[in-house]
Amino acid sequence: PNSAGMSLEQLAMENLRLNLFSPDSVQDLIHAGCSKIQMGHPKGALDDFVKGQAMLDADGGVESTVGASVMVGIGSARLAMADHEGAAEAYAEVCRICLAVGALECADGLSALTALGNIRHMQGCSPEALEAWCEARCVREAMGLLECPAGASLLTNIGIVRRMTGDLEGATAAYEEARRLH
Repeated sequence: PNSAGMSLEQLAMENLRLNLFSPDSVQDLIHAGCSKIQMGHPKGALDDFVKGQAMLDADGGVESTVGASVMVGIGSARLAMADHEGAAEAYAEVCRICLAVGALECADGLSALTALGNIRHMQGCSPEALEAWCEARCVREAMGLLECPAGASLLTNIGIVRRMTGDLEGATAAYEEARRLH
């Protein structure tokens, strides 16, 4: 066993998993980065996403749905590394890209808005959290995804922040809608 307590076989398998995808395309880098996050290697994932971003930048394709996916990965990796401000910046960039290409009502846009709200709430920035979550609510509604457990959780979060900011009427409305969806 090595210093991490892994046998040579375990180490070989770990290296194989870390290199499942060759970095021939941005999509390959996205897949590799996602795999590395799931395996608990956010630094390696961030490296893959940054390489993907550089490839898109070289081709002028950063402002695209693929560029948004790369930025979601960067946000996820930064969040996994406890870099909350870096993650928030990445998720805000996803929202900007999605708006620019007319694709805010997509999975990446919805994920970025929700994650941005979560981070801002953790940072104690209630108005910014509420703004992101309210936008996510609109996107969920437009996509037909509000009436599900994740939609109810989002509404509960909106209710919590509204209550914290003194908007008791708005909090009650959000809680009642969340309860109806549960």
